[in-house]
Amino acid sequence: MYEAHGWFKLRESASEEGEDDRLLEQGIAAVRAFIDTNEHPNIRPRLEVMNGTYYVMVDCDTNRRVGRGEWIDELLAMIATRLPGSFGLLYELDEEAGPAAAYAVTVLTRGRLSQTADPFLSPLIPTTED
Repeated sequence: MYEAHGWFKLRESASEEGEDDRLLEQGIAAVRAFIDTNEHPNIRPRLEVMNGTYYVMVDCDTNRRVGRGEWIDELLAMIATRLPGSFGLLYELDEEAGPAAAYAVTVLTRGRLSQTADPFLSPLIPTTED
């Protein structure tokens, strides 16, 4: 089983003072268009506006990462490139890793994606499951 849960605040610039509204609107349009390409019934990406701020939320629960996880990777890479002031986290669990299964965290900050180990819910056994 593969599952992923994430949230990303969309910003064109890391500084509100330096944000270019036109580039922000173009980036959001690109994110919306990419989300509209999703054909996987077990991936639920959402572009939402709260208090005038755009967010992408994504949830996935499927049998395997292949084909699904890569679509999420493409979404995050596009956000990082088009909206480099964006930030957020994606938690992923790929149980095909066996008994050492643990959550991996993808971190987006200042246009860069990085991977880190999860300190809260991992390893699955014994932290969250027996």
